[in-house]
Amino acid sequence: MKSSFKVESKYLEVICEGKWLPEHVTDMLMSTRLKAMETSRDRILLNWAQVSAPHAEFDRYLAGKDIATLCPPPLRVGVHYPAEMINKFAEDTAVNRGAGFFVCGDRAEALAWLLDGDA
Repeated sequence: MKSSFKVESKYLEVICEGKWLPEHVTDMLMSTRLKAMETSRDRILLNWAQVSAPHAEFDRYLAGKDIATLCPPPLRVGVHYPAEMINKFAEDTAVNRGAGFFVCGDRAEALAWLLDGDA
C-alpha cells in the first residue's frame, strides 16, 4: 500500500492506494501517527477510496485493533472507503477499545464527523 500526506489547516489527510495487507496497514498507521505528531494534527482523514478489500475478515479486526493501539485519543480518525466494502467490523473493533474512529462511504460525511466540534 502506498500512502502520501496532505496537511490541511485542521486535519491531516492520508491518501492511500493499493492492496490491503495487515502489515501495510500497521506500517501506514505508524507513519501516520508520526506525521500527525510532527504537524500537530489530532484529526486524521484516511482516504482509502483506492484501497482493495481485505483478503480476510480477520484483517478488518487487526486494522481496528491497530487503530486503537496506534491512534488512541486525542487522535480522531475518519475513513473514506467505498460504501460497498464497508461492514463496520474494523470500526467496531477500534471503538470498543476506546478509539475515536469512523468509517463511511461519503468523504464529506467522514470529514464532517472528523471535524465535529471545531469552531
